[in-house]
Amino acid sequence: MLSRRFSLEAGRAVLVAGPAVAQILRGRLECLGKELYEGERVVVREGKELPLEALSNAELEVNVTRGANCRLIGSGESLGTRIWDSAISNIVSHSESCRDCVITALGPVSTGKSTFLCYVANRLLDKKEKELVIIDADIGQNDLGPPCSLALAKVDRQVTDLRELKPTMFDFVGYFSAGLNPHYVAQRVIGFVSRLKRDRARERLILLNTDGFVEGEGLVTKLWLLKGTGTHLAVFTDNGVASKALQLGLAPNKFIVIARPDINVRSRLIRANRRLLQYLKFLQGARPRRLHLSDTRLAFLGRSCRVVDFEPHARSYLLSLSSNEVLVPAIAMDHMFVALARNDEVQGFGVIKQYRRDGEMVVLTPTSGPVNTIFLSLVRLPRLGAEEALRLAT
Repeated sequence: MLSRRFSLEAGRAVLVAGPAVAQILRGRLECLGKELYEGERVVVREGKELPLEALSNAELEVNVTRGANCRLIGSGESLGTRIWDSAISNIVSHSESCRDCVITALGPVSTGKSTFLCYVANRLLDKKEKELVIIDADIGQNDLGPPCSLALAKVDRQVTDLRELKPTMFDFVGYFSAGLNPHYVAQRVIGFVSRLKRDRARERLILLNTDGFVEGEGLVTKLWLLKGTGTHLAVFTDNGVASKALQLGLAPNKFIVIARPDINVRSRLIRANRRLLQYLKFLQGARPRRLHLSDTRLAFLGRSCRVVDFEPHARSYLLSLSSNEVLVPAIAMDHMFVALARNDEVQGFGVIKQYRRDGEMVVLTPTSGPVNTIFLSLVRLPRLGAEEALRLAT
């Protein structure tokens, strides 16, 4: 592990790329709108880059591991969060004009969508008129829930990583590649937001993060998602995508474009590693649980499922034969990552350890409450640290 010390004048900043740990030795700094004081630490996970900005003369120590780095930010670089300050007043203005205000972040992969929403949440947390919630609908790089899912968390404290928040509501898509069926992803997100809005107990500011599929059909479905969720303001992290959205009919007063930070795009390996960490997080404390098809429904892509005895070489795919049924090879059930639900509301997650021909399943899960539905996925977790993608044949 390499350790570096920085002495900063007020207004200067250090960019830390994880995995790393930064400790404040003296003075006062800010990270994504959260003030940091002497003795506090910031953990920067692999695949994340965070700016630590000095609010006063300060000193900090950064410990980085192999593959990580840290450096002073040059005066001409677009890396500090102050590049987003102009967007805050715009968001505040929109949030004050409606009951349940939805702010949606859109843009390609690794363009700062979740980092921006974290900054917005930290800056607006003290505005107690509305309950502040974040919905992460990035099914491939979800910070609040496991891959293949949608997750919601109430923001009750300032954080430097959305993974520090505790999710309270989930939905399950069943795959982590948004390009597979972007319309279905948008449909689930619209339903998820509608479900939240049905609870009229409090007014809310809803910050919605989306996946990075914004090319062609991906952008068309994102515009449909904006309409279906009742988004009041769309925030684009890429000017080119915003221009295409304008050409497709998005009203100019319905979106803003924020400055895009000069950060590195995550490699596929780093993205895969981040997914594995989220699987493990939501499977902690898992124990074998027996469930049976006689009182448990299987579902995928909004359709009922029927398990069939295909040949062993059929391990690599799920086969949809009609508009209302999915045929699932029995051998593909073993080690499948699933969501456990009661009356279609996700209670938790698990991995099918064993599927028997008589319809009995052994599921490794930390979930112990009543369950009557298992949502299947296109993901197998055959062993610790391994992720295998199944294929869908239509």
